[in-house]
Amino acid sequence: MRKVSIMLFSLVFGLLLGELLVRVAFPLLPMGIQTSLRYVRRHPWTAEQLLPPPAWFADDRYQMVTQNGLDNTLQYPNPNVSFHLTTKNWLDPASHVGFRVPAAAWQPRWPVDVVVVGDSFSFCFTEYDDCWVQRMASEHGLSMVNLGQGATGSISHRNLLLTFGLPHEPDLVIWQWYGNDFNEDAGFVGAYESGAPTDESTDWAWLKANSTIYWLLRTATGGHRNQAGFDVQVDPYTAVIDEKTVRFGRAYSREAADLSRPVNQIGRDETITAILHAKRILDEQ
Repeated sequence: MRKVSIMLFSLVFGLLLGELLVRVAFPLLPMGIQTSLRYVRRHPWTAEQLLPPPAWFADDRYQMVTQNGLDNTLQYPNPNVSFHLTTKNWLDPASHVGFRVPAAAWQPRWPVDVVVVGDSFSFCFTEYDDCWVQRMASEHGLSMVNLGQGATGSISHRNLLLTFGLPHEPDLVIWQWYGNDFNEDAGFVGAYESGAPTDESTDWAWLKANSTIYWLLRTATGGHRNQAGFDVQVDPYTAVIDEKTVRFGRAYSREAADLSRPVNQIGRDETITAILHAKRILDEQ
């Protein structure tokens, strides 16, 4: 019994010491590791997290929006991706919604040729000049306004277009769609499958909020994703293409695009309604 007690004490002491050392050394850790720990609290008695919150936050009208007024701020949306971000709302500087621009002083060239709505594939998790929207504008001499917002579906795109796109009176609207938009729209209207676990309801919630050791172990074993869930965003398969390792096959991609699931069928109807609504208004104008 004495040996067991000593072992338990040593284990608890070692874990506490490890948590302390990671927090002390946090500024010196590689940014990829820092990003994997971003949602952990500095200590259990505060809500302050180890890294400032990311530039994106949920919104009741636009689903997910980007903070307005960022100026060449380096972003790490996940441990493998980084890019600089400047945001502006040229129609309403006081708005909480920001859009990607090349520089803080940027204004669209009038008349505007194209307005783009879409999710992260239009927002682009790349440097600004590498985004397809900017490349299209530069290569074809177009005046283009990019309203892309990450983690959004067609309801959000419709709302963004009506609020921030139509005032530009564009000749063309490019509506970028992706296979998880049905799932995004279902989530936006609250059509979640009953019984699905959430972060708040899991037994792991306390560890996820307070333990750096937990997140380091998840990262080391390939199980790290953002603050919601566990394995749904983990890619179990790899392939080497042009000497680069590509990961794929995550459960989220399969489930979000599976139209046999009732939640995605609901989302499909919401998506069609949003697209037809936007088309009707565009036709009128």
